[in-house]
Amino acid sequence: RNGMSNSGIGLSSWFAFVLAAVVPLHSAAAATADYLVVDEDGRKAQWTGDKRSEGVPFPVRKLSLGSACVATAMSIEADGTTANRRVLRMSLGKVSDETREEFKQAALRYFAGAHFTPTEANSARKPVYTYAIFTIERMLSSGPGGASSKRPNDRAAEPCRIPDFVNAVASGKLSSEEN
Repeated sequence: RNGMSNSGIGLSSWFAFVLAAVVPLHSAAAATADYLVVDEDGRKAQWTGDKRSEGVPFPVRKLSLGSACVATAMSIEADGTTANRRVLRMSLGKVSDETREEFKQAALRYFAGAHFTPTEANSARKPVYTYAIFTIERMLSSGPGGASSKRPNDRAAEPCRIPDFVNAVASGKLSSEEN
């Protein structure tokens, strides 16, 4: 007997539970250990976007009229490519879970194809861990599909902003959060 038989949890089950709880914490720490963690303004001071993904379809027709946003965290590597991408926040209005998943996957594909160039302040090409907000505006006069995708205007991006991104990453309190 291992002394835990009364609870019905064996030692191997307990170890698996503890391992499952510890591994994600270790992975999150490893994801930012070699990166300068910066918010959007910090990213712009270190890296500028020189290539946007072309042809990534967002399911904009499934949105109500108005604006939506998706905040995606990522690392920008020394070669300007992105890695460690994950959606942190979405503000899409009233849509189905399926539509939320479609937007999430589209945002991940969009940033997978993005490329960044270091600024003069980052001539050493220091990798960063950051986030970016992608906004979509659905209007009647937007042309085919009734949507316009662009970098955030302040009003449309506000629901996806992460006010204290750097401290949230440092404290391990940054989690995927969908509005």
